[in-house]
Amino acid sequence: MKIATWNVRGFNKVFNYKEFLRVIKKEQIDIIAVVEHRVLKLKAKQIISKVVPGWKWAENYGSSDRGRIWILWKPEVMDVSVIHVENQMIHCLVKCVSGKNPWLVMGDFNAVLRGKDRLGSQVMDAKIRDFDNIMDQTNLTELRSIGRFYTWTNNHVHNKIDRALVNPTWMNLWPQYEAIAMYPYFSDHSLLCITIEDAQTQGPKPFKFLNHLAKHPTFLQHVNNNWKSNVQGTPMERIWKNFKLMKGSMMGLNTKEFSNVESKIPSIRQQLEDIQKQLRNQYNDQALYTREKELKLGLEKWIIVEESILRQKFRIQWLGLGDTNSAFFFASMKSRICQNHITRLVAKNGIIRQTRQEIEVEIIDFYKQLLGSNAKELPVIQPSASMWSYSEQAATTTPPSTYKYR
Repeated sequence: MKIATWNVRGFNKVFNYKEFLRVIKKEQIDIIAVVEHRVLKLKAKQIISKVVPGWKWAENYGSSDRGRIWILWKPEVMDVSVIHVENQMIHCLVKCVSGKNPWLVMGDFNAVLRGKDRLGSQVMDAKIRDFDNIMDQTNLTELRSIGRFYTWTNNHVHNKIDRALVNPTWMNLWPQYEAIAMYPYFSDHSLLCITIEDAQTQGPKPFKFLNHLAKHPTFLQHVNNNWKSNVQGTPMERIWKNFKLMKGSMMGLNTKEFSNVESKIPSIRQQLEDIQKQLRNQYNDQALYTREKELKLGLEKWIIVEESILRQKFRIQWLGLGDTNSAFFFASMKSRICQNHITRLVAKNGIIRQTRQEIEVEIIDFYKQLLGSNAKELPVIQPSASMWSYSEQAATTTPPSTYKYR
């Protein structure tokens, strides 16, 4: 167990959140007293839940309107009981507990989580809010499910009230698992199953334009150079070829300027730490202070770039600066990745396709029925069919005369 105290000299700047949790993780701190946070009581819960999600905390707002001290600790590592609180101190009793394990909460919750989870009657906002708040407080996320969407019905109302919820530890260990809502058989609830198996290998990833590329100083130059290229073909074909050229140029720019963002951030942090070590003995070296300032700006820049990439790739709209530190974020990220992968498919006859070959055949057959098979001849556009001359085509666009209206 590691205990720490830290006078943070203000905790209202969001950039500090990420670095605070990074230090907590790096030093493997289990309990910390944060002094001089300068955060009002109204905002305390919101900030603490973002900075150290899942941690418990104690404060002394009762002795001071603005508060001076937070005690933050990991509930899976220790149990903290507050004995006495004053304006300048918090006296606690600390007991160690066992570590945190994967957690699965699965079954009939008798409550919907979203408006679309019910068909046939209105969903009350209060009930959704209560369920959502519980998941928020416990850091639970819903496991991906396939099969029947509505898991209960009385033949008038259809509800999705049977689901599987997991904690971040589960999601980080086994992101590939999913729940299958099967037939209800003799019950009015669907059978909910999770199959434990190894993850399947994935194919190549498609190119995705990342928004941070548009902020690079040479971005418009790349666009102009590629768009002015002399390409041949029909107007639509030329547009397509220009986009193909742009794709290659953007891939090159991304590789050259933004590759390995995840490794650049630790490198800058290490350089910053080295500079600050030197400043312990070289107080008057202005070059070191200048370098320290450059590294801080660079660190902030690459953190923003990294989180912009993550927000776009995984479409996590709630992501804010510092959220990528949390286990809940990584669980959400892995959940999003799994949502984009098809590991099982329920066929029209109810049979579950599980292997990659079976899934491919099922998808191809579905679209063959939807769009039709490939045909060697399409009579409506055969060259032998009668074609209008240019003058006949032009006549169809000629405005009608007054005589024609009579």
